[in-house]
Amino acid sequence: MVHLITFSKLSKKGNYLSYHYFKSISYSKAFTLSGLPRGSLYSKLRDTGEHIKFKGLPNEFKINYREIPLEDYKTFIMEVREKNIRFEEKKLLKQQEKKLLKQQEKRFRVLRREPAQGFRSFSKEEMIEYYNSINEQITEDNLKYISKFDFDLSFPDEPKFFSNEQAIKIYNNLYEAKKYIIGDSKKKISLIYSAPGKDFNLNDGKDFINGGVFSSSLETQIEFLRRFASTQKKVLFYVILLSKDYVYDDLTETKTIRWFYSSKYFTFDGSIEDNFNADLIKSGDEELGKENTYIIRLDLLHLVQPEKLKPTSGGFFPFENTSIIDLSRYQISKINEPLIDENENCLIYSMKQTKFFSEDILKDMRLFIKQRFITITKLKNFAKEFNLKIYLRYKRKDGILNRYKIYNEKGLTNINLCVVKEHYFLDEEINFTRFALKNYNELKDKSKFNEISRIDYVNGVKYYRRGEAKKISSYDMINILFKNNLFTPMCLEKLALIGRMTKSYEITDIDLENLKEKDFEECVYKEKTFHNDFKVYFADTETYLNYKNQHIVYLICVSDEKGKKSSFYGEKCINNFLNSFAPKSKNIIYFHNLGYDFSFIFEKLTDIKSMIKTGTHIKSVDSYFYGRHLYFKDSLSLIPAALRDFPNLFNFQKQRKELFPYEYYNNEENLKNENNNRHTCEYLTKYFSSEEDKKEFLLNCDLIFSKTQGLNQLCREPAQGLNQLCREPTQGLMFDTKKYAIFYCNQDVNILRQGMNIMKKETLQMFGLNVNNYISIPQIANDLMLKNKVYENVFKISGSAREFIQKTILGGRCMSSNNEMFHIKNKKIQDFDAVSLYPSAMDLFENVPNGKPKILSVNDKKLIKDHNKTELNKIFSCYFVEIKITEVNSIKDFPLLFNRDDKNGVLEYINEIPANNLFLNNVYLDDLIKHHNIKYEVIRGLYFNEGFNNQLQKEIEFLFEERLRYKIQQNPRQLIIKLLMNSIYGKTIMKPIKSDLKVINSDKFNDFVYNNYNDISKIEESENKLKFIVKLKKQTNKHFSMPHVGSLVLANSKKIMNQLFYLAYKNNLKIFYQDTDSIHILEENIKPLSDLYLEKYNKILIGKNMGQFHSDFDLSGAIKNIHSKELIILGKKSYLDILEGQNDKNETLNSFHIRLKGIPKCSVKEPYNVFLELFNGEKKEFSMNSSIGAQFIHKPNLSIFSETKNIREILFNKEVKKNIID
Repeated sequence: MVHLITFSKLSKKGNYLSYHYFKSISYSKAFTLSGLPRGSLYSKLRDTGEHIKFKGLPNEFKINYREIPLEDYKTFIMEVREKNIRFEEKKLLKQQEKKLLKQQEKRFRVLRREPAQGFRSFSKEEMIEYYNSINEQITEDNLKYISKFDFDLSFPDEPKFFSNEQAIKIYNNLYEAKKYIIGDSKKKISLIYSAPGKDFNLNDGKDFINGGVFSSSLETQIEFLRRFASTQKKVLFYVILLSKDYVYDDLTETKTIRWFYSSKYFTFDGSIEDNFNADLIKSGDEELGKENTYIIRLDLLHLVQPEKLKPTSGGFFPFENTSIIDLSRYQISKINEPLIDENENCLIYSMKQTKFFSEDILKDMRLFIKQRFITITKLKNFAKEFNLKIYLRYKRKDGILNRYKIYNEKGLTNINLCVVKEHYFLDEEINFTRFALKNYNELKDKSKFNEISRIDYVNGVKYYRRGEAKKISSYDMINILFKNNLFTPMCLEKLALIGRMTKSYEITDIDLENLKEKDFEECVYKEKTFHNDFKVYFADTETYLNYKNQHIVYLICVSDEKGKKSSFYGEKCINNFLNSFAPKSKNIIYFHNLGYDFSFIFEKLTDIKSMIKTGTHIKSVDSYFYGRHLYFKDSLSLIPAALRDFPNLFNFQKQRKELFPYEYYNNEENLKNENNNRHTCEYLTKYFSSEEDKKEFLLNCDLIFSKTQGLNQLCREPAQGLNQLCREPTQGLMFDTKKYAIFYCNQDVNILRQGMNIMKKETLQMFGLNVNNYISIPQIANDLMLKNKVYENVFKISGSAREFIQKTILGGRCMSSNNEMFHIKNKKIQDFDAVSLYPSAMDLFENVPNGKPKILSVNDKKLIKDHNKTELNKIFSCYFVEIKITEVNSIKDFPLLFNRDDKNGVLEYINEIPANNLFLNNVYLDDLIKHHNIKYEVIRGLYFNEGFNNQLQKEIEFLFEERLRYKIQQNPRQLIIKLLMNSIYGKTIMKPIKSDLKVINSDKFNDFVYNNYNDISKIEESENKLKFIVKLKKQTNKHFSMPHVGSLVLANSKKIMNQLFYLAYKNNLKIFYQDTDSIHILEENIKPLSDLYLEKYNKILIGKNMGQFHSDFDLSGAIKNIHSKELIILGKKSYLDILEGQNDKNETLNSFHIRLKGIPKCSVKEPYNVFLELFNGEKKEFSMNSSIGAQFIHKPNLSIFSETKNIREILFNKEVKKNIID
């Protein structure tokens, strides 16, 4: 797109000079923006007598735009020429010339689009005054340059017949451009004006579009905004929450303040004074550190015509009513009064005012919209969803007020709506005359002034006549009040609340009486082929820490599927990596933990179409780099294991032990001198603690650097520890930072390549599914089930039914007995683990109900309350209910009753009546009745009664048997099957995605914000200011899933554990701790528990088949008698085992097995003493810096830093009962 851009240059005297010129935002200096050859059209324009004062400043100053490497210049030129734009330009010129001949009598000045959009002329004195307010050294001489290239570029009138594309070409023709127009000519030409600011104008020659935070006074800022307001345009700005961070400024060699902020965008028309509270726009040290301090950041003022660029939408009304007329019916508040129903979407508020809809339907409407704003383009979906015929009245772009559009012609319920200032309200007749409103100020104090239709004069006396004058509509009334200046823009304090006022509608607000047919969707398998023709690559990065502890990439290595390797080293490694892909090629690039590596890549990409991100975990990114299609994927989502474990998991040859001197590489000098051999390998051994690691490092150096290739083959092969046949490594070898880094980076890439190739090959052979078409293992598992007809006759559900059943989903129980602490000494303890708990639940029980859910009747609820199992099984396949518990008649060490924290979803298991109603399925309710002997009332619920699809049980049995067979063969297929079995239920309980993430190039950011600001919930600017990461609220949400399947799988997995727990409890066989699928129990109690289990359930407890249990402690080197000889339990996910076992020589081995919630193992020094002190109620501090993962700080703008001082304190509740068993 062609833009008019401001560039500011610092003169020798220290003055900021501001220039304007046209350029293409999308491309760089490698190809000059150009227009059309001069011809008769140019002569006609020239003959109008208007001349443009422009001297080709881009050539004079040789400004360095975004760079394109020389090797890509030829490709770039070819891509541009392929567009064959010249032909289209000539065609358009001929059309335009004909129109110009018809309009010869109309003289016009070039660069004028519409009169309302022009800058007013500023006098020389005004300009000096303005610039002096920012830079006191401005003089009249300097102003000559400013006036010549700044204010002389006003926007004269433009003929209405000009298309936007034609206008762009004429403008560029007049600027003596040469051959091509680059960019999207369908968009409007935007004038982006930025006042010079010291912070951002000198930006290393990069594209300059917007200025920085003003360094001037508050009064100057307001004056600047006032001048923009005089252009009769809508100005976009945002308020930022002020916080401080001191940054070293190389230009001034001083510490300066960088603003960090959370932003909210607003627009305004009208007077500055009415919009800004001076007390809120202060800047300076006195405001630093205060909460809720707002300033105006002036570098994002965007002057456009909103009606043409921004899609019309409906949202909150950002004005207040200053008249005495009550407009609350239209959700418009009076000035200085609270907002009216501020938590309600204006569309829903309008629906409520019609009185046509029950509260149940209104709740469904709220669920459908999910947020405050909904664009008119999506109003059609809303109308269809609720069978409405909506007549919408709105203002046309040409200014005509009365325009109607009908949405959903076949709708049964007629709704008359209108939209003013992006706010929906009812369009209805009101008891006001047009005359009364137009003459409001004169008539407002008269009795029944709303009925006055005219004023008569009799003998000089006024008579106010009330009669049968035609009443007007609410739409006309609001527009007349606007013309009479009876609305004032809302103050910042209220506007700042809007983004946070969207109400979250919880399940307690949902009624189940209105299930719709469209809420159900049959499960169908669709083969995925969209990435079958992509080339596949595997890559990894290496980074160092700069002086700010920010991670900076210096190396990236890549390999194709066949093992062809490339490496790119140095400051431009990312650019060189991206340019290594063939033009117009389609590629998949796998990184293991993409969220880390992609943070160094994304700013270089030319376009990012989509990004799937949860927390700091980026699963996939669909992007482009100058025509190259690059689809980045995270292999960690497909193989959830550490890269170092791949050789064992996939049974391929191990690599050499990774010994990398990270501290050495964090010195930038060592990287800059990569080939200077500054230090010997012996010098670098100081970065390793153990003697074995030091020697292994020297052997690695010998392997990489030795010219004599002196190591024998046994030394070159990876081994467990050092091979005794290896000779001593060569002494005095010089360390080469580049070679060593590339060696280890390539090693990681090769491990990733081998693992993913095996995963792809075996999955394709076993199941006919190509992993390249998936981004996660649950996706593959779900498609496998669909393909094998596991979900035949099963429906995905949405709306109220899905929301309701979703509440019955409960994660695994994790707690100590009675939530108490334990210290057990001199006992043998086992970690007794369920074999494949979730696959076991899928195999042993029916979990996939056929058909659609139905609503429980009064008689149904009575049957469930009476809990006659025989009768229930005749009527229901399964059911999902909300119950209110009235009595609890049995308590347990590991209770099933719970309270749920609504904020984080955490469950607290209790032995008393829960604080709120519980949402359960029939499986969990059966266990509550059986083990707690509860009394309850059934509030509401859903049921299925069409039986079950039992294909899931057959699939699980087949997969489990196949895995056992492959495991014996040490075939990596066993790992793939294991991953799939454990992921089957995950996709069924997936929650709706409530937001979208967009990555916007900085040159397109202003247009994007202006078009989407109602939906924006968060904005982050990238570290180098080339991209913006924007979080958007989803406007409507129609999410389908199968929570009824996942809910039953999870409940049946708990049933397996409960059978064991309460059998042990009944027979006084103490269990000390549970974590979902495992328990800590005394070894001496396992045999009697196994006998009781066989007697009660007629099943063998101990074994390696589904539904069985086995001891799961793992002690390196030990092959028998492995157990815990001492156990300290502090609470949930916090315990220590001292393991003991014997090796093949009957030697006793010991080790710690620890978990401490929130603290990595490597941060726990002297574990036994630490746990003992915590058990005794002492507070402990832990340094998180010893853990590489823990010290990373992933910032919202995708930059990554390392925490230098990260101390975490742990203190357990001293009031919790402590049990010492010896």
